[in-house]
Amino acid sequence: MLDDDDLLLPGALNVLGHALFSDPSLVAVFGDSILFSDQESRFGYRPGLRYSGEVMRTAVLQQIPCVTGATLIRTSAHRQAGEYDLRLRRGEDMDMFLRLAQLGPMESVPLPTFLHRDHLGLRGSQEDQWTRAENHARYLHYAAPVFRERWMEARDRASRQESHGWVLGLNERGLHAEAVEEAQRWSGPHSAAEQWVRQRVGLPSLLEEPRDALVVVDEGDEGALEECLQRHSQGRRIHVDLEVPRDPLGNIQIHWPGTYVAQRVLSMEWIEHDEAIHLRVSSDPDWAPPPLRDLSLLPNAPAPEAVRAYAHAIGWPEPKPVRKGLATPSTPLLGELRACRAHLEAGNSLRAIEALKEVLRLQPEWLGAWWLAAEVFECAGMGDRAREFRERVRSLQVGRRAA
Repeated sequence: MLDDDDLLLPGALNVLGHALFSDPSLVAVFGDSILFSDQESRFGYRPGLRYSGEVMRTAVLQQIPCVTGATLIRTSAHRQAGEYDLRLRRGEDMDMFLRLAQLGPMESVPLPTFLHRDHLGLRGSQEDQWTRAENHARYLHYAAPVFRERWMEARDRASRQESHGWVLGLNERGLHAEAVEEAQRWSGPHSAAEQWVRQRVGLPSLLEEPRDALVVVDEGDEGALEECLQRHSQGRRIHVDLEVPRDPLGNIQIHWPGTYVAQRVLSMEWIEHDEAIHLRVSSDPDWAPPPLRDLSLLPNAPAPEAVRAYAHAIGWPEPKPVRKGLATPSTPLLGELRACRAHLEAGNSLRAIEALKEVLRLQPEWLGAWWLAAEVFECAGMGDRAREFRERVRSLQVGRRAA
């Protein structure tokens, strides 16, 4: 659905059509957008957001996932969703995405497909020359009754998380009584995210007390942090290392309370937790190594490098970014670790020892390097050296627990 002055980039239909027809379950696909002015100069980039079906259904209660013109919708899904609601003078695109998200998943294609013209002046008839920011009450006059209808249609099949998204959406549209009614459907104990929602409508919460911690390295893939938190945060204290300068969760109001920092190294200096720590990388939400209790298994290195080094140290597959084009770190330490692990898997223990020597040279005090050394020397039949490194690991861990 394009406005009369917007443009599709060459190949857009081919790219979006291939993605849509490759997966019959998808109701729509959308690309990224480039913003340009009346003078034809490009000045902005608006990527589409990547969410799973459940996260998308909750997210569209707060905002649209992309520019409408960048979206290719399956005809059968559009017919099932219905036509644009003519009662809406603003927000009709959000309403359409909301109805589509109820029918099935939508997917982001991480390529620019659409040129969106941004006008400096006013457009349309005199009656239509108002914005949501300029006249919020006028917007709510149109939006609130339609949103209430959508809520009534969807409430019985909404998950617990999606239900709390409806609470926020109802409350933002001035439907406070309906928001309270929806929130009261769910008894405690409540997660920290649910408490955050309930506070906005004036309800108390019976807060759960999680024992485990979740540590996520956010590498900046749009929407991936939210996807990762959706999958792994339930029942855990949240710590997020923001590897890119952005407002955490600023684009949507699905909220996960926690500690959000931009730290060069993952350490106990800002992750204070004595129980199990679940380490994740936002760009690969499926990556789930065993929980660790000692962050000393992470080397003194930038966080994206550290989590990959940890994977090689314990013999776990390295995380791979889901979105194509997202670079993974390539450093001397990772290169030697990859070589060491490859030689071990090939049964070439002597070459593994040579790569291990470089790892120990680069990170001589790293607990993970000692852990790997014990495995390498054991495979090489050098039991004495293996026991030496196991004793180093044990002594350091005992000392840190005592401290």
